[in-house]
Amino acid sequence: MLLLIAAALTALSCGRSSPPPSPPNVAIPAASPDDDDDAADERARRGLERMCNGVSSDSEVRTLLGKACRAGDGEGCIKLGRVLLCGAGVERDAKVGLSFFEKACALGSGLGCHTAAVVLEHGIGVPRDEKRALALLEQTCSRGIAMSCEGLGIMLLERKTPADQERAIALLEKACSAGEGDACGNLGAIAATGLHGREKDEARAFAKSKQGCDLKSVTSCGQIATMYVLGIGTPKDEALGASMLGAACAVGLANACLNLGVCYATGRGVPVDQSRAIESLRRACDLGEGSACRVLADSLQQGPTAPGFAAPAGLGHF
Repeated sequence: MLLLIAAALTALSCGRSSPPPSPPNVAIPAASPDDDDDAADERARRGLERMCNGVSSDSEVRTLLGKACRAGDGEGCIKLGRVLLCGAGVERDAKVGLSFFEKACALGSGLGCHTAAVVLEHGIGVPRDEKRALALLEQTCSRGIAMSCEGLGIMLLERKTPADQERAIALLEKACSAGEGDACGNLGAIAATGLHGREKDEARAFAKSKQGCDLKSVTSCGQIATMYVLGIGTPKDEALGASMLGAACAVGLANACLNLGVCYATGRGVPVDQSRAIESLRRACDLGEGSACRVLADSLQQGPTAPGFAAPAGLGHF
């Protein structure tokens, strides 16, 4: 699924919080070869990686989960789907994993429907099927599953019709009110950038992003960190912003690592420290932030005064 400060500060972007990477022996497969390996697919893949942390590779556990699923236990089907999707102790098979998520969905599990929708929308190890993903999200959002309402809202934002985008905002508001922190952060990003027919409203951008951060959304915390650094919708506090960026980077938010690198390179809220700047940019690059890879390449080629380290001028786009 689908938050950008111009130049290198890029904390405002629609999407789900990036979790820490999963253990090296358990990982979500990349998007299928027939699909574009774009940023939204990569964020979705990394989002699903959180599920792989703690997935058991024990054969007896798999057998018990299989029995639970066959007996109609939706949570058992979800856990078995994770085993297959992550390749925990078995050969990875995203297609079979998807079938277990869909079975959980049919048994009434909103999480099963939502997970199946994410896999289908982004082609995580299976052919992309956005129509089917949209139907699943519609189904679970109607049941009151906040994360599905958020996912549905983000999908509709990509459409250009005013009706779809109006509904998308309403769905994000619904999800935010229900406690889905990433949805609040997405509303904050929209208010900050004035996209999707909305006027820029920096006060609202900060309020919504803070609401999301209070709800434990790492992405939202990264957003308000950048807002503190730049003084967007709140009095400027570069030291607080840099500290928050450090915390968000530590738990795997790629664009927070990028922004932290810029802070160290330009002395925003922290002493200038080019070695820490390089370290933060390298981590951002390793976490999939493409612009960090480019800025890092520029810095290594041209030195610390490379254009990529210039202070940002303002907000960019999703």
